[in-house]
Amino acid sequence: MKKIKRELRVTNVATFADAAVKMLKEAGIEDAKLDKIIEKADSLSKKLTTAIKRDKTVSNLDEADSKRDELLRVLATMLEGYAVVPVEKISQSAKRLLAVFLKYGRQITAESYARESALVKSLLEDLSAQNFKADIENLTGVGETIEKLSEAEEDFRAKSAEYLKAGATIEESATLVKKELVSYANDTLIPYVKTLCALDESLSDLKSEFSALIEKANTGVVSK
Repeated sequence: MKKIKRELRVTNVATFADAAVKMLKEAGIEDAKLDKIIEKADSLSKKLTTAIKRDKTVSNLDEADSKRDELLRVLATMLEGYAVVPVEKISQSAKRLLAVFLKYGRQITAESYARESALVKSLLEDLSAQNFKADIENLTGVGETIEKLSEAEEDFRAKSAEYLKAGATIEESATLVKKELVSYANDTLIPYVKTLCALDESLSDLKSEFSALIEKANTGVVSK
């Protein structure tokens, strides 16, 4: 009976663990030590699944923040450009809006996630004031950019909520949990199943099925 390859992808290890636990539970073997081993493997499997979800939310959050940052930079560049246009109506509108933006500054993108969200919300509220409506309409593209920034901020807040929900259940990354699970499988789970099968001929089918499960995991084609 082979061991699980340590270089397997996180998702493949999670799928193997889930399938292995299910197979051993359904085998109906009455063995107290095996029960404890299955319980531990099941716990690690669930822990890994949660960590995978959390890692994904981190990636989604970073992506949402980058989109928000880019729109802030675009807005700043647009206002600075319009402010030097030799048409008074345009330049004056741009300068008034730029003055509002500069209250927060380009460095807003370097703030922490929570701090930046608070500042973006305040900036959007300032720009939504009735007295800036005409200025925004005078500058082509500025209104659309502000609207996109508002949408990006809403998206970021939604992703942030997902992150906090996932992050509240586990602190370790999926990669670290995977290493822990693979070590447990190779050092405890698989050797014990191998021993049980060697001592009990009636478990020959389980031996074949479990070996096949390991083989499939190592080639990345495990099905739950």
